[in-house]
Amino acid sequence: MTNNNGSEMQNYFDGRLQSNEANESDLFIHTMSIATKSSRSLSTGRGEANEGLEIPTVDFNWETDASDSDGAVSDVAAELRGADLSGQDLRSQSFQGRDLRAVDLSNADLRGVDLSGCDLRQANLRGADLRGANMRGAKLLNAHLSEAKLADAKLDGTDLSNMDLRRVSLVNVDLRRSILTSANLEGLDLRNTRLSHLESANLKNCNLEGVMLIGANLVNANLIGANLDKADLRDASLKGADLVHAHFKNADLRNADLSGTHLATDFSGANMSLVKICDNRTNFTDTTVCRFEKTILRGAQISNANFLSTDFSGAILTDAKFNHCNLAASSFIGARMTGTVFEGKTELTGAQFNDADLNDADLRGAYHERNRFPNFTNVRTNSATQVPPEWRELIVAKKR
Repeated sequence: MTNNNGSEMQNYFDGRLQSNEANESDLFIHTMSIATKSSRSLSTGRGEANEGLEIPTVDFNWETDASDSDGAVSDVAAELRGADLSGQDLRSQSFQGRDLRAVDLSNADLRGVDLSGCDLRQANLRGADLRGANMRGAKLLNAHLSEAKLADAKLDGTDLSNMDLRRVSLVNVDLRRSILTSANLEGLDLRNTRLSHLESANLKNCNLEGVMLIGANLVNANLIGANLDKADLRDASLKGADLVHAHFKNADLRNADLSGTHLATDFSGANMSLVKICDNRTNFTDTTVCRFEKTILRGAQISNANFLSTDFSGAILTDAKFNHCNLAASSFIGARMTGTVFEGKTELTGAQFNDADLNDADLRGAYHERNRFPNFTNVRTNSATQVPPEWRELIVAKKR
């Protein structure tokens, strides 16, 4: 039988199907091989005889076990491993649990395909259309996904550690319980994507607007320039994350941990009640400083933080606590600061409190100018507190 004769190939498979001689492994491999060779012939102008060839529909959801009684890998699994299925139309087929290591699926149409539990290590999925595909629990170590379309795909529970996912479409993808440790997602549009495990992930310049990151692990993540406006980050851990130029406008950061973060960040309008900010690294040489304008910081715990010349205007700081912080020249204009505590020699020199509500605030542990708070009720102050030398050096440097 010659592979360049379309009618002969069609007759071959018709005969095999009618005589029930074709097993599923045989049918799959020969069909895909013929399809690949036929499409390549046509593309080079040598496939006139193949015009009109119809490849039989194949059901890949085999009932046979992948191993025989001796534990040896069956022909089905062995034949699939490393197969060339590039450019093929495999829509809505099922490969559930199959061994697809090193398979070439580049530019294949895999819309709605079931790849759950598959071993796709070292597989080539470049440019593949995986929209709506089920890839739950798939193994993707060293797989290539550059320029693949994964919108609406199900990837929850999948290990994507160390993967380069730049130029991959992940809009509306379910990545809950997926592991993205040290994955590179730089510049991606991740709107409405459901994420969780992102420790040390590169999310630089990512669009994460409105994403659900409740309880997410973002420890040491690179979020430089990322858009997290309206994102839900309740109970998330961002310890050590780089948030320079990131913005969290109207985001929900209640009870989040931002300890050790590198900040030059816009939190305007965000809900940061009970948030923890400790030992942060603010880049004072940067033209962009932190903004907490109209931010809710009710009950926040902020310690050893450098917030020189920071905008807290209109913020809600009820019962918040600042311990050993540099807040010199910051603006608290119109802020609600009932019960706010400043302790540990917090620096408030040059801070503005016009129209702020400081009733019952405790400033005894802060350094500030004498007699700055004559119009507030029960404000506890101690103007004798000495400014820490390190804060003074920063203030002098800023004025220069």
